[in-house]
Amino acid sequence: MNRLLHISLVVLCYFAIAKVKGQDHVLSQYWQNPMLLNAGQTGHMEADCRGAAHYRSQWGSITDAFTTTAATGEYALFRSNRKPSYLGVGVQIFQDQAGKGQLKRFQGEASVSYQLQTNNYNQIGAGMSLGYFQRSITFDGLLWDSQYNGAGVDPSIESGEDFSNDSRGFVDAGMGLVWEHDKDLHYQIGFAWRHLFQSQSLLNTNEDAWLPMQVFTYSHYSNYKLFLVDYHFLLTRQGGSTQYTGTVLLKNRFGFDSRYTNAKTSNQILLGVTYRYQDAIIPIIGYEFERKLTFTVSYDLNISGLQEVSNLQGGMEVGLVYNGFLVDKRRRI
Repeated sequence: MNRLLHISLVVLCYFAIAKVKGQDHVLSQYWQNPMLLNAGQTGHMEADCRGAAHYRSQWGSITDAFTTTAATGEYALFRSNRKPSYLGVGVQIFQDQAGKGQLKRFQGEASVSYQLQTNNYNQIGAGMSLGYFQRSITFDGLLWDSQYNGAGVDPSIESGEDFSNDSRGFVDAGMGLVWEHDKDLHYQIGFAWRHLFQSQSLLNTNEDAWLPMQVFTYSHYSNYKLFLVDYHFLLTRQGGSTQYTGTVLLKNRFGFDSRYTNAKTSNQILLGVTYRYQDAIIPIIGYEFERKLTFTVSYDLNISGLQEVSNLQGGMEVGLVYNGFLVDKRRRI
């Protein structure tokens, strides 16, 4: 039954690839920080706590770079060997800044989840998030065709454009579910709703003012003698846009982990590639130190219609993730 479900999900993802068109996604290393996509993933981890930071810079070869910064922290509450079900709490800060118009989006959000261990092989997580969002745009410094004086663009010429800087703040919310199975196959399936209250409008426009986002995630983990293989799939829908992304990661672990204590000193190298449908091919390299600190670097090779001017140059992204145990779980022997 599990294998049939696994095959059905892969077929579903295949047809999704064939039918949807992609758009730019905020972070290419989406699998590193699942709480950003799904509130149900808050605290869903082996460690007691996790902190992550990401920085992304893209389209620098075409215009002023679009930058994205994200930081998250989460903690598993009331978890023990006797009580495998627990609460997860987390906070996240996120900011985008796009181009010379400085179109900005800021969000500060808190989330909580309940992770229910139904048996030895299945765990279900349900969560919700609530936070403050702000969107703004600045027209200072933009140049217009009306400022062309015959020889070049003269910023001192009045543009004649009737635009003014604008900023909007609002409360937003989200909710999500995740199911993890670990028996013959190890996989996670998640579904989330994002931006339930968010208004997207600026400059007094009301078109598409409410654009909730649906997020579907699927991750499958395989363990071989020499390496681990992780498969990640992301499908998002918002408004009239649908985006599909898939990732394959190869992980090779080396070093020493104690069989009798909680001393984990092994390290891991990871190599992989992400494909964002009709948009980018993204090679990834990373290093994990003693099962605690993971550093990853990826680069978007742009393959969309914009490649004629981008020359395949998309964006660099770096990520840093820390997993920590606050309680010494070593066994005395």
